[in-house]
Amino acid sequence: ENRVAGHENCLWTPGGARGAGHGQTVGRVCNAHTPFGEIRGNVNHDCHRFGLYLDNQFPRNLLRDDDGMLLDHKSCEPLTADGHDNGVVNVVQDEFDWHNMFVGQYKMGDVQYVNYTSVNNMHHMYWKASKNFADGRMWHILDSKVLNDPKDPIGKMEFLGPSGPHTFGIKDTVFKGGPVIQGALMAGQHCGLGGAAGPCDVQYLLENVDLTGVQGTRIGFGASSIDAGRVLPVFLSKDNSLGGHRAILSRHLNGFEKVAGCQRLGREWNEAIACPSPVRRLNIWGPNMGDLKLRGAGYEVSPDDAAPTSGMNAGRMIYEDVNGHGYGAPVLSGQRYTVEGKWVDGAVLEFSDPLLSKYLGVPDESVEVEIRGAKCSVSAADDRRYLWITGPVPRLLLTHHRTENGGFQCGGREGSKPDPTSTTTTTTTPPPPTLEEQEAHCGHSHHVCKGHNVFFSYQCLHGGLGCMAIGKRCCRYCGGEGAISSVACPGQEAQAPASTTKSPNTTSKLIVSLEDPDGRCGHGSDACGASKMFFSLDCIEGGAGCFADGKRCCRYCGDKGLPVCPEKHKSPAIEGEATTTTTPPLNPVELCGHEASLCKGKHVFFSPKCARGGLGCMALGHKCCRYCGTGAYKSVQCPSEQDDADSEKDQDEEAPARPAKEEDLESLEQQCGHEAAACRGHNVFFAKDCLRGGLGCMALGKKCCRYCGGNGAYASVKCP
Repeated sequence: ENRVAGHENCLWTPGGARGAGHGQTVGRVCNAHTPFGEIRGNVNHDCHRFGLYLDNQFPRNLLRDDDGMLLDHKSCEPLTADGHDNGVVNVVQDEFDWHNMFVGQYKMGDVQYVNYTSVNNMHHMYWKASKNFADGRMWHILDSKVLNDPKDPIGKMEFLGPSGPHTFGIKDTVFKGGPVIQGALMAGQHCGLGGAAGPCDVQYLLENVDLTGVQGTRIGFGASSIDAGRVLPVFLSKDNSLGGHRAILSRHLNGFEKVAGCQRLGREWNEAIACPSPVRRLNIWGPNMGDLKLRGAGYEVSPDDAAPTSGMNAGRMIYEDVNGHGYGAPVLSGQRYTVEGKWVDGAVLEFSDPLLSKYLGVPDESVEVEIRGAKCSVSAADDRRYLWITGPVPRLLLTHHRTENGGFQCGGREGSKPDPTSTTTTTTTPPPPTLEEQEAHCGHSHHVCKGHNVFFSYQCLHGGLGCMAIGKRCCRYCGGEGAISSVACPGQEAQAPASTTKSPNTTSKLIVSLEDPDGRCGHGSDACGASKMFFSLDCIEGGAGCFADGKRCCRYCGDKGLPVCPEKHKSPAIEGEATTTTTPPLNPVELCGHEASLCKGKHVFFSPKCARGGLGCMALGHKCCRYCGTGAYKSVQCPSEQDDADSEKDQDEEAPARPAKEEDLESLEQQCGHEAAACRGHNVFFAKDCLRGGLGCMALGKKCCRYCGGNGAYASVKCP
């Protein structure tokens, strides 16, 4: 029960901004999916941007330890291993916001507003994407009031609701006042644009919603969206919330005027088309197959090619390639439709939502769809496993209505057909999108996903642990020792999550090639023993001669256009690990690639054992600097001052350290606005010079992180 006023944002939960954690929790949490339970009784007013700002939240059933750290990164995924919804419902209760620019969030699912009161905000709700509730409840907004006094110069009657393939429910809620700009209740905000949702055929369900006090147009379609957002959403009700109408469609779908009982309404309903018949969404998930053609009731008219209709009134189905990666359109339940196009295998059909159909008393409602000459009855009761609010479908089942083997195969309810479990029962998958298509869907090039334990992952379109690395949608953190260790880096098998149970009677030994301490190559130097070939960690970033003999870090050398061949040498030995080589072990400075003097700071020390990784390693961005004795690193014992002195003396005898200036690290971190530890990554370091800006600064999105070395634009920036 907080009272907040006069800030940039009153209450902000930065799930998207710090999705992988902050400080010592980086890689050990997934903030956007961490349940918060209940937020109750807050008052937010006169904030410059948001009052309540939940940012990006999709709470899920996380497997965590007693400190809230992840035990299994897979629990952050949207679906369980068997394809069911992994969400967990949270509630915002008794929220009161007034005189703010916005209230709400960007993308959020499985969060319900109960007794929300909004008074004279510029946007009474700001919501771009959502989903059906994992526990089957219907209402996203319940027992609420949206009020705008037209005499108050601050505020307008505008509730911007989300889009995407789901049913957005509002019950026992009053909308009253003005002025109205587009519509008091707008469906499908930003649909089809980056960071929102799609396809745009969202279903808005209203029960006991009072719109009679709205001083202007009551509903609207597609606030600041692509054209489909202004054409495809539908409003549904079984009472008088929509003036007694059962379904209302966009005025651009003029073909529905030809359906018996349907009629065009007046300005208070945005000149939309009302129908007594059940209107539902039909979605097709799969790769981009170009435009599809939907034929049937509601679409038997000449195409209107002008924007925003763009032929959708005559059944043109346009692929939504930014968010949802699929097709969508409203259809009439119980009718027959044909869908034509250049089909490929792996497309899956979905009709309406089971919770909506149960609520309306028709759980088995369906539509007949013909594709490639085959007909299937696609039902709201069909198997929804592995279907999500984005496509393509990650795993095809026999119970999915799908294109397969050049035809159209009918599915059914969960359990009505066996799941494919062997090579004797197979389903086909669509050809993977090209790299260019993947980059277009992700909104960025794969080249930006560079860094230590970072790679380009098309699967991040669906979200997941490690995604949004370095602030990019399809860049993904991988490997290492934390929760991210179970996300496999390319060429490396994922590790099982570390157990929190310790046994005094067992010992474990880290088996990692010393030349490949992070395991990203997937092999050691022994694999690169052929003539004119050598082992090179630089091949992680690619380069001339890399992938020699099919091995990621083997590199051809000695010929024209290739690097000079180095002298062959054996792997260096590390204390505690058996070795058969007679080559003298490297001294710690050579082994780590930097001097001990760089590991200066509170709770930081120089540890040669970090050459093969470990908890706390890569402190300050240096391989053998290690955090100890605090927070998540309490189990790492800090050496005593005497031990530290002796250690540094020994190291100085073996390899004299260059003099380094003493820095007040904590003061520098405060000036930069982040910890030095945030600058972890290949060819990235913490640089005080970045306070003034410079080439390579703002690496990983952090002010004082700096890119360095390599063969690209940052080659002139010397890595420490």
